[in-house]
Amino acid sequence: MPVDQIVDGQNLSAATRSRMKQYQDLMTGLLVQAQLERQKHFEN
Repeated sequence: MPVDQIVDGQNLSAATRSRMKQYQDLMTGLLVQAQLERQKHFEN
């Protein structure tokens, strides 16, 4: 991704934005999953 696209958020295409959103959702999901795993680990 060109630097000017990162600096000027208005230039982000809808596709790029949805990709970033998907990536964010994925990372959030992984974090939640990791926390759940840790909780399970502590409970046992």
